[in-house]
Amino acid sequence: MKKPAALLSNIIYCVKALAHDDGVFLYGAQDANVTKCAVGNLWTETVDLFSGHSSGVRSVEVSKDGKKVITGCEDHSLRVWDYETGKAELLFSGHHDVVSGGSFLNENTLVSSSWDMTVKIWKI
Repeated sequence: MKKPAALLSNIIYCVKALAHDDGVFLYGAQDANVTKCAVGNLWTETVDLFSGHSSGVRSVEVSKDGKKVITGCEDHSLRVWDYETGKAELLFSGHHDVVSGGSFLNENTLVSSSWDMTVKIWKI
């Protein structure tokens, strides 16, 4: 069994519970990863890792159909991931500071916010 999330020595910036995957949540952290965890009765287990950012992950959002994940990062990027494989599919750059949030407007469009005081629209 992996180390429980409560014992990690890592700053956690965001967390997202998944409506389509009962007992599972994602969290973004200072270590530049998004960690997928499953919750049991008395434990939390790390089940997958989304790796690819070069700095802390500040936001995590999941598509309505549960197939895609988007992450915003201190490296000024927004990434789109496949939820099942944990592989990065797209990288968007254009912000000039930390990407503080992101959301799916629809299946083909993302919106992101940044500490650079902008909101950007992205086509997938």
